[in-house]
Amino acid sequence: MKNTLLTSLLLLFGTAGSAAGGTVFSFITTPSVNVGANFTVDIVANTDSLYAFNFDVTFDPTLLNATNAIGLGDFVDNAGYLGIDNSTDPADSTSGSISFVYSIATSGNAGSGTAVPLAEIDFTAVSAGVSALNLANMVVAQYAGDLAGDPNVSATPGSVTITANTASAPEPATATLLAAATLLVWARNRRARLK
Repeated sequence: MKNTLLTSLLLLFGTAGSAAGGTVFSFITTPSVNVGANFTVDIVANTDSLYAFNFDVTFDPTLLNATNAIGLGDFVDNAGYLGIDNSTDPADSTSGSISFVYSIATSGNAGSGTAVPLAEIDFTAVSAGVSALNLANMVVAQYAGDLAGDPNVSATPGSVTITANTASAPEPATATLLAAATLLVWARNRRARLK
């Protein structure tokens, strides 16, 4: 269904000449956060030609809660002629997957370059652990009317480590020893003053 709609859209927008291949998607995020922290993951592309794309972002829903998802750059949600972003509502991402589908360059031209911004997901870290960030179901159209798609699409996986918030309180045995030592010093000083 996704690929059928993408194909229909590309036919509607016309055809153009072939472009060079080779799109690599990747993640930009902080490598480590504490439980309860809010943080952002950006998805970018290194590409020779990117006119339209769809992909699914997968993550561990027991560790991360998606709170917002938006398109970026020339691939923003746009109600006009171009710029279609039918992304999954983050509230529906409890299975650990968010889809960014049928996004078409709002300029009408294919994007190219390094770290071309595509999408952004806001997360809240809910539990300690390491969540992999991966892409699945990747489809790239290099130009309007590109029905074959880029055969050289790949993704560099990412990850985020969530650490538990730990207070620096001393261990119970250490606290007991510290209290006993303080009491002993106090008693010794008091005895010395009484003599």
